Amino acid sequence: MLKRRTRIVIALIAWQLVSIAVMRSEEFILGPLIAWCYMAAFGDVQDSYARYAWIAVSTAYFQRTTIATFVSLIVFEKLSGREIRWWRLAITFLAWEAVVMMALLAAYKLQLFWFFHEIDWAIFGPPESIYTFRNIMLPRLLAWLVCTVPIGIVALSSFSRQAVATTSAASSTGRSHSS
Repeated sequence: MLKRRTRIVIALIAWQLVSIAVMRSEEFILGPLIAWCYMAAFGDVQDSYARYAWIAVSTAYFQRTTIATFVSLIVFEKLSGREIRWWRLAITFLAWEAVVMMALLAAYKLQLFWFFHEIDWAIFGPPESIYTFRNIMLPRLLAWLVCTVPIGIVALSSFSRQAVATTSAASSTGRSHSS
């Protein structure tokens, strides 16, 4: 059996990898669907781009994080070697989703990536070319990781503690822990 920290790290890596996979599928599936629905409901996207961008970003974040959170919790439970308790998984899923969505949407509204961008330019100066990973992707990647990794660590840690508490409570009362 793997240590709890190792299971948390593996589950968080799974979360990030699933997020990347879902993000790559968005441009082919979700993006065109959101644009079509928006145009059917509100008309041309260019007439109210800020509203369209907010809807598109919120929907994309929700799609990325829900699938990744579910997969991550299942991976964590499978690595723990315990029977999956769906009620505990559902509670943790909903709490994790609520907090990570609030963090990502707040970071989007407050432009957290721009904060990292300004720090980078203040320390290292402007890049030679503006079309570099450092200039375009690194600030967004840092903002994503700052918003998702700490929340994932707390969620998986509390999920693990809940499992230990319910398992020890069930064994002390002599009850089976199947749900």
